[in-house]
Amino acid sequence: MDKQQLIKKVTFVCKGCKTTIALDIPKDSDGIEELISDLHGSKCPKCKTILSHQTTEILKAINEYNKSLPKLCKLLKEHNAKVD
Repeated sequence: MDKQQLIKKVTFVCKGCKTTIALDIPKDSDGIEELISDLHGSKCPKCKTILSHQTTEILKAINEYNKSLPKLCKLLKEHNAKVD
């Protein structure tokens, strides 16, 4: 396990019209928080279904995952352990 397993992209599918919206995930936590803020009140570009709650929840979870991964990798290496 290494930093290459950080989540780098997410694709949302609108529940209303099935349009896909792909977002690149910033490498740092501040960038993700900024992206969350920028997407507040976001709507599907095609049918205008509100997406902000969906995107916010997923981006917050990605942020937590990406923040915790380096520590996990370090601990696994220090203790000669691995995960599957």
